[in-house]
Amino acid sequence: MKEFLTKTFSSKPITVCGVLFILVAPTRLANADPLQEARVSQIIQDVRLLEAHAAAHPAAVNDRVIVGSAVRTGAESRAELTFKDLTITRLGANTIFSFTAGARQAELTHGTILLQVPPNAPAVRANTTSVTVSVMGGTALLSTGPPTKFMVLEGTGTIYPLGHPEKTVTVHGGEMVTAEGGRVSKPEKFDVKLVLATAALIVDFPPLANLPLIQLLLKFDLKRRLRARRNHRPLRRASLGHHRRSLRQIRTSSPAGRPLRPIPRSPPMA
Repeated sequence: MKEFLTKTFSSKPITVCGVLFILVAPTRLANADPLQEARVSQIIQDVRLLEAHAAAHPAAVNDRVIVGSAVRTGAESRAELTFKDLTITRLGANTIFSFTAGARQAELTHGTILLQVPPNAPAVRANTTSVTVSVMGGTALLSTGPPTKFMVLEGTGTIYPLGHPEKTVTVHGGEMVTAEGGRVSKPEKFDVKLVLATAALIVDFPPLANLPLIQLLLKFDLKRRLRARRNHRPLRRASLGHHRRSLRQIRTSSPAGRPLRPIPRSPPMA
């Protein structure tokens, strides 16, 4: 599993064809403000803006990205886009990203993306050529591989094969799935701490505003494992229910757009 994670999201140069997205329940999407405009907030190496009826040109920090335009990153390049509601989208190498007019919906043609939705902010939906994924106020990574890999660092996400919402799979914080050939695997736990330490879309940028929520998830998971070890019981997904409710309460009590103060990390356990 560790080798799988580092090869997929490591900060080392990797050519991938992947995507990551987020969304929320359809009723909330219908009532939410659409994604109209983003600002380029960080650039690493070769990042270009693709505009209708114009040649691609190098992007600059604070450039506007509007409906009808797209952002493309080159090899070993990355970019960060910030929307007005402080939703963050980070693009990995060899990525083409745009968003749909009149909706909170993103379109990713190629590449890898990290998407962070602030607590209490409306969700965002994104489509690739093979899947639709979503997150309700949370942080997630997705890469197409193949197979497609969808990892939720915190919050709750969903994924289903494109055009088949009846096959929706729910993915909780700290879980990941793969998708290929119209099928989505069962969620399984992954090493969130390893991803935080190695993923290029995390380590090459400033700390995420949602980082305290990710760290809380790690803290709860550690307590769960220690308790299970003391009781000599196998870990069960159901035991995470209390912790998920606690995270939802914390997320709900934080106004959308207000930066969360990172929680100091505890020293590694011997």
